[in-house]
Amino acid sequence: MIYFVGAGPGASDLLTIRAVRAIEQANVIIWASSLVSQSVLEFANSKALIFDSAGMTLEDVTKLYSEHCHHNIVRLHCGDISIYGALYEQMLWCDRNGIDYEIVPGVSSLAGACALAGIELTVPQLSQSVILTRFADRTSKSMPSKESVSEFAKHGTTMAIFLSGAKPKQLQDSLLADGSGYSPDTPACVVVRASWEDERFKVTTLANLAKTMKELDSRLTCLVIVGPVVTPNENNIGRSHLYSPNFSHTFRKRSLAGTTQGRPSARRTHEPELAPQVAQKKKSLRSGWTTGACACAAAKAATLALISGQLPNSITITLPKGTKVDFKVESESSSRIDKRFRQATVVKDAGDDPDCTDGARITVTATLIGNEGALDRPDVLSRAIQLDQTLYIGAGEGVGTVTKPGLGIEVNKPAINPVPRSMITKEVREITDLPIYLEVSVPGGVAMAQETTNDRLGIVGGISILGTTGVVKPFSTAAYRASIVQQLQVASQQGENEIILATGHRSEKCALAQHRSLDKVCFVEVGDFIGIALRKAASLKFESIRFYAMSGKIAKIATGIMMTHFHRSEIDTSFLQEVANSVGASDRVKQSATETTTARHFYETCIDTGETEPLQKLCYLAKQSCLQHISSKIADIEVSMVDYEGVRIVADTLGHSIHR
Repeated sequence: MIYFVGAGPGASDLLTIRAVRAIEQANVIIWASSLVSQSVLEFANSKALIFDSAGMTLEDVTKLYSEHCHHNIVRLHCGDISIYGALYEQMLWCDRNGIDYEIVPGVSSLAGACALAGIELTVPQLSQSVILTRFADRTSKSMPSKESVSEFAKHGTTMAIFLSGAKPKQLQDSLLADGSGYSPDTPACVVVRASWEDERFKVTTLANLAKTMKELDSRLTCLVIVGPVVTPNENNIGRSHLYSPNFSHTFRKRSLAGTTQGRPSARRTHEPELAPQVAQKKKSLRSGWTTGACACAAAKAATLALISGQLPNSITITLPKGTKVDFKVESESSSRIDKRFRQATVVKDAGDDPDCTDGARITVTATLIGNEGALDRPDVLSRAIQLDQTLYIGAGEGVGTVTKPGLGIEVNKPAINPVPRSMITKEVREITDLPIYLEVSVPGGVAMAQETTNDRLGIVGGISILGTTGVVKPFSTAAYRASIVQQLQVASQQGENEIILATGHRSEKCALAQHRSLDKVCFVEVGDFIGIALRKAASLKFESIRFYAMSGKIAKIATGIMMTHFHRSEIDTSFLQEVANSVGASDRVKQSATETTTARHFYETCIDTGETEPLQKLCYLAKQSCLQHISSKIADIEVSMVDYEGVRIVADTLGHSIHR
């Protein structure tokens, strides 16, 4: 994988977090010492190979790409890589050679220059457009027609000119050529090496531009900004509509001038991160391994035993991100010692975030094809997944089989996901090219599967062999999110148009009673992950969504919170009071809103007094939040509030209350 990384304008602390992570994990780094600050290399690991491309051609750089194509390569470009980064020709080379790449954006040198000089490029009534260009000299053949500096100068709008420090007089003449929209006294700012230790800038006019550029010795890393925004006059600028009280938009109503009476017409939806105290605790917890990583280790060990005749006590595999991990290997049964097949077991350790598969004995039997065994039973290979021309993997005891489309696995094949399959292929083929059949089994897997949603997904006979990174992290949301996405995909593949989302078991029980004619695959228990469920349902173009939850989660959703776990969000009791006020509720109901920190007391007071209008209003506001979160891509969304026994609906957006 090649990561094209924007290294920012210079200072290492202006690198994005994503860029730092890419540099830390890189095996090879290619950077231009003439343009990129050496300080950014402080994030590189000590074993990384570092190449300076300052004297290289494109062919020199792509040769390095070819030589190290099996490693993580970071190509560092100055500023943001999308601006004068010579990026397209490198992407084209990657596409032609089948090399994967990812673009990591950076802070533009223009942003760094504006920060240093204190310039806002878009000021109401002064400038709302910016031209980014460069002065063409030796590279004039690459400049499209009608894109010269003199042509752009005719517009008279704000202009940012890159890569033009070598020809200050010619640049000045072009900016003031016949027909220019600028005058000699138009303000200009020359910025040199913004955010570097020797950064400097000077405000001047176009009449003195060349002189100023020479004074600042701006031959290389220089950027020129031209236009009235360089020295705005407060008497000639307007107020932004963004925060003007007499301007309304999606998130705020109009207010009287000079007041703060504007209220949000809808609260912006968001998915909060973990609470700080929980996030801090998370850092000290122990990660574990996915069933896919364990199956990969067992497959490699069994194959090694098949080839060498001896089962190793431990085995090392490489996870998808390049990390090498050791697994302890056990023998499931000493009776299965045969030169035609060997068996190895790895016990799954889920770390401090255990699930039903924690402690599962992930066992793989490796059999040589061509001897007695797999080839003597063609039905075995027909049910297996073919990993390459002569490598097959199948499901043994406790590993499920896929019976419905939508999981990214062929129907009637083992429930072994693509990433574990790829890992197993790589590790086994490092040992041997012999034809081999691998059978994955999990003793007790059938019982484990009963604690999952496999039955709804159409996975029968056991658990799935899962994993995208190989690692199970404490407080991980990945597995739960993945199961939600999978179930929605299966329902979509079956042609279902209506989906039922419920936040828990009791809410789902009520929903099942309301929609008895629907296939069970249409019922998705989303827990706290309302946001991801809504977005996925929208992307799959379901025609309608029915959402079932209890008062607490509906109250959070009504305020725009789409991740409702108690570690990530709290009930806004003042909001409950607002809702009670808006529907003219009794003083008792209004008071109950803030008497506790939960929504349940408010809910129970509404039920006791027979005032369900506040609960209906919460459902309506939750519906509005759901529509906003998916930009109304699904118009038919209804929200129902379920009682705490999961027996009846107490309020909904259809205008009903206290009904079954």
